[in-house]
Amino acid sequence: MRIFTDTNCEIDFEEFNDLGVELIKMPYTLDGQMSYYDLGENTNLSDFYAAMEKGAVAKTQALNEHDYIEYFEPVLKNGEDILYISFSHTMSGTFNSMNMAIASLKEKYPDRTITCIDSGQISIGGGILVKEVIKNYRQGMSLSEIPRLVERLRGKIMIYVTVGDLEYLRRGGRISRMKSMVGSILGFKPIIYMDGVRGMLDSAGKVKGRKAAIKHIIGIVEASELEEGSELVILYAGCLEDAEIIKENLLEKYNNNPIKMHEVGPVVGAHCGPGTVGIVFIKK
Repeated sequence: MRIFTDTNCEIDFEEFNDLGVELIKMPYTLDGQMSYYDLGENTNLSDFYAAMEKGAVAKTQALNEHDYIEYFEPVLKNGEDILYISFSHTMSGTFNSMNMAIASLKEKYPDRTITCIDSGQISIGGGILVKEVIKNYRQGMSLSEIPRLVERLRGKIMIYVTVGDLEYLRRGGRISRMKSMVGSILGFKPIIYMDGVRGMLDSAGKVKGRKAAIKHIIGIVEASELEEGSELVILYAGCLEDAEIIKENLLEKYNNNPIKMHEVGPVVGAHCGPGTVGIVFIKK
């Protein structure tokens, strides 16, 4: 069986290459020029966010049915089955195309199996889940057991972020124009979390000011019971200094938890915008 995932899992490309799985590259455009995210191998994220700061428009789009067939058919033709661990299905229309591709391929290759499992996650939260599934599968977990593992992990992986500019969330349809305007005028910063059970972004409240938002996110981590030895991953989008502030505040308390820095990829970053900063952790 061949395992697939997509670049919205945002595993660093060097680490990804060691996993031995197949990669579906998700598309994005910057001022109309299309690219496919490569997990940072040849993508300069600093330049991407700097361009957005200067007014460049970043957008995402769905893969089409033919794209998915090109990824999957060579594997099926070779007599192998497929397990695809995807980013949250509620966050993109790309899975409509994927489902059509799978239906077409099942007719052509009736003896082969294509299993798609929704991680319910996005960004490195999805990456953490993907790595855990691969580890368990390599250690002998059966395909039938993997959905139960994913269901358990979806609700344990926590992502909390705040954004630099509400306008990017408005463009992506996450908040209304009126909320964006009022929030910007009053200086409110939203605290957003990824609800892995529902596979959706949701509000965890709002505070006034950037510093207060960062402090609030640190407080959420400190008030949570973390899984022993699990990673803390600090997310940032073109705002390394703010990410360093979070890291410094957490270093003393979490000596037994590795703390990593992760710059958000361009597909996710097109929706949250430069200035996004937050943290991913695994709760007990």
